[in-house]
Amino acid sequence: MSQQCADAVLMVRPRAFGYNRETAATNTFQRPQDPANAAGASTQARAEFERLAQALGSEGITVCAVEDTPDPAKPDAVFPNNWVSFHDDGTLVLYPMQSASRRLERRQDIIDAVVKRLNFKVSHLIDLTHHERQGRFLEGTGSLVLDHIERVAYACTSPRTHPQLVAEWARELEYQAVIFEATDRAGAPLYHTNVMMCVGERAVIIGSGAIAPGDRDRVLAQLGASGPRDHPDRPPSRSKLSPATCSSSAPGTRRWGTRACS
Repeated sequence: MSQQCADAVLMVRPRAFGYNRETAATNTFQRPQDPANAAGASTQARAEFERLAQALGSEGITVCAVEDTPDPAKPDAVFPNNWVSFHDDGTLVLYPMQSASRRLERRQDIIDAVVKRLNFKVSHLIDLTHHERQGRFLEGTGSLVLDHIERVAYACTSPRTHPQLVAEWARELEYQAVIFEATDRAGAPLYHTNVMMCVGERAVIIGSGAIAPGDRDRVLAQLGASGPRDHPDRPPSRSKLSPATCSSSAPGTRRWGTRACS
């Protein structure tokens, strides 16, 4: 039976975590850091990584932790869910990344570690990375929010989330694509990192912005009349989601993929 959450997760231990000038233009959560504090931020990131891995393990989640390589420096290596996803039928998906610096995160040895340590058997490879040459991008579960039970893929269009690739991904993995646009209160476009979403049992939380009216109706129609309503600042007060509800990059008997929690 399909489930929403993974019970096995890939994590990459950060080595050079920090501000990335290339990706900051499409991620307003990033702020330039004081060079004097860069080492401290990297140390803190590693400490938080260890606490998260321990917390997941204590809840019965199998963690496959892989070391980041020192050269070249990869400030976003801790987010492998953007370049790879593993699916319960053995499908492995590689994603096209907008930032050239982030393309360096793709490593065969990371995939090999998942295959070996978690006994993941690759039966089908979907390699979308060739779209980088045409300037089209789709950054894994940073771009896609997946309802594995109903097989629906929600995506907010952005420079990192090309609607054509969302549709291609959905065809390949037999999901229904629901694509929409979002803006902030001033009407400026919001990118996928600004529209925080989490799929539970037919429920989506949307924050930090407003879905375009026509798109909002389509999303809510997909969720059904009992689905929650969007709010610019906080999750809906009535929802089937709990604070620990998660979505993963793949469903299945053994729950593979990276896990994103609300």
